[in-house]
Amino acid sequence: MYDNLIQHVETQAGLSPMDARAALSLILNAADRQGSPFARAVFTRVPGARGASAIAGSDIGAAT
Repeated sequence: MYDNLIQHVETQAGLSPMDARAALSLILNAADRQGSPFARAVFTRVPGARGASAIAGSDIGAAT
């Protein structure tokens, strides 16, 4: 399911698969750190989203 979100971002934003994955993961990481209900909803419904978010945060030195 997370891959479907990546493909959607890729198509809609005109990004490469790698850039789309990084962008979505970083957005989810930031939203999670701010206590966003959106991030919680995505993490609850989309397997793999929380892990990708944490990895992206770790890669850029953000809180995980």
